[in-house]
Amino acid sequence: MGKVLSTVMVAVLLAGCAGHVVKPDDNWIGEPDDRAGALAVNLVRAPGSALKCAAAGFFSFVGVVLTLGDFYEDASRIMHNNCNVDDYTISSKEIRQAVP
Repeated sequence: MGKVLSTVMVAVLLAGCAGHVVKPDDNWIGEPDDRAGALAVNLVRAPGSALKCAAAGFFSFVGVVLTLGDFYEDASRIMHNNCNVDDYTISSKEIRQAVP
């Protein structure tokens, strides 16, 4: 199962890495290769971001408890830096814009 999933992921990544020549405008929804590339990135990025946020929350909580609240400002900064919902997914427009 792991080899099949790896093969599918490589195929999706290769499909998403086709040559890009058109810059998107505001109404552009994405070409199939851009959508495939965004999907491949999001399959790893979204769960990874959620795990990073959960770990930041856990360690921030532990820090606040162990320091009896003195670590609150740092814990708040850690949570704000690691739990930004806008960073969880990539759109097909962002995939297209990343290619020069």
